[in-house]
Order: sequence, then structure tokens, then C-alpha cells
Amino acid sequence: ENSGPFSLLLAMEDIESTLEIKSDLDASNATFVIGDEDHTLGNALRYTISTNRAVELVGYSVPHPSKRSINLRIQTQREADINAIQALKQGLEDLSEIRAHIKSQFQNELESQMSDA
Repeated sequence: ENSGPFSLLLAMEDIESTLEIKSDLDASNATFVIGDEDHTLGNALRYTISTNRAVELVGYSVPHPSKRSINLRIQTQREADINAIQALKQGLEDLSEIRAHIKSQFQNELESQMSDA
């Protein structure tokens, strides 16, 4: 039984996506419907969240190819000190750190190549 979905607005730089949370009464299980996203974010989030030892299950699906949204399912261990929402937040933070590192490395290499030219 859902505790009632609600929507949030995620802002990552200039990209905005809607987030609907569908969770059971048990906070360790939740499905997140992330609007205006596709496999690019879904697969990256699935990977970063799967590295969390408290997460038992994480997966995503694209409900329909013509709709830009993903369903992300997270289940954490009941005895863990984090719930599904916290696991998503940590996964987003980890992904943001990875993105920042890649961007920094790219810019450094680009500057190096430009100065050598």
C-alpha cells in the first residue's frame, strides 16, 4: 500500500527533473518515478546505488520508450541505518562527485592540449 506519492523538484545545475516517490509503509522499500530522464541517468544511478552495502536491490526501468521517465526501485536491508530515500540521496551525491571529477579531468586535459598547440 502506498503512503501517497508526492513530487519534488531536483535541480542538478540547469537540469530539472520531477521526482515522485512511491513507498510502502516500510521505509526500506521505495520506487522513484523520475520524470524527463532516460537510460543515461537510470543506469548511472543504478550503478552508484548498487555500491552501497546497505542496498539489497536496485534496478530501474523505462516504462515506455515514448515517455521520458524512469522507475527506480530501491530496497535496503531492514536493519540498515539508511532507508531507500537516503540511499537515493547518497547515490545522487556519489554520481555528482563522479561527474565533477570527470569534468575536472576533461578540462585539465583540454587546457594541457591547448597549451601544447
